[in-house]
Amino acid sequence: MYNLTMTTKKIFLVIFMLCVTANVVFAQETQQYEPVKIKIIKPTDAWHAGDFIKFNKKDLTIDENEVLGIRAVYSRANDSSGWALLNTILYQDKKYFIYADSTIPFSSDVLFAEDWISNAIVNWDEKSWIISYLLDILRSGDRNTFYKYEKDFINYLDDINEYDSYFDGWWRFRIIGNCLEITQSGINLGIFDDMGFWILNNRKINNGYQITVQGDMYFMEKEYKIIEN
Repeated sequence: MYNLTMTTKKIFLVIFMLCVTANVVFAQETQQYEPVKIKIIKPTDAWHAGDFIKFNKKDLTIDENEVLGIRAVYSRANDSSGWALLNTILYQDKKYFIYADSTIPFSSDVLFAEDWISNAIVNWDEKSWIISYLLDILRSGDRNTFYKYEKDFINYLDDINEYDSYFDGWWRFRIIGNCLEITQSGINLGIFDDMGFWILNNRKINNGYQITVQGDMYFMEKEYKIIEN
């Protein structure tokens, strides 16, 4: 479990998500990923989904009520000062990146309070949520303490990469960013092997929100070998 120090309402949200995830993903009867309907609530810049995008040169503006969501919350450096939170969507049979603050769940009238929402544009010097085991690693003064918590993923990096004089180990391949990102339409959790979820429905309860989620395509491909349709 991700042990995060935060307000009671956000602890409730994270614990609820982790408890229901298994029920959501195992309910899938198909081995092909079904994109999630989401709403665009304001005209948003869009970029063809790829390895490199220039935020100052959009490919088009999308102003549609309904699009199909593929990846829920995705961080991408936007310039030297920070990064942006994006969704990956299907629009006219093509994949695009759009700003994550432009979308909400398609079938839910309830939205999170604004103080729950991560900034769409994040500066490098802003405070971030981190997983508590990072404190243990910092106290140890030894990066190999990561193996205690992320052994499988580090071994995976070692298997797929050929190191050289600069990229001389797994520690070169990841900058630790925000370990909890919340938007109206999706949530991302984790550090190395992060997990993304679309919010299908949101209901207000006494101490927070009760949500129904579906793993995004990236999560379903990694964890359950479900492929894009």
